[in-house]
Amino acid sequence: MIGKIEIYTNKLLGVGSLGTLVYEGKFKGWNVAVKRLLGHYSGYADSEINNLLKADAHPNVVRYYDTEED
Repeated sequence: MIGKIEIYTNKLLGVGSLGTLVYEGKFKGWNVAVKRLLGHYSGYADSEINNLLKADAHPNVVRYYDTEED
């Protein structure tokens, strides 16, 4: 558990660029995909979050819910 996000580290969904890992998780009772990355790549995360927020209404783009840090 990190903040409001429950992460199932035994349920890896995929691996992304810059060493990111995507796990199954829960957020406010919803099943979600949780993208986890190292802190020194936070600049890339900020850019990705901005792009996701701009495309939020598009049916083929995942919805961004929250960021938590540990």
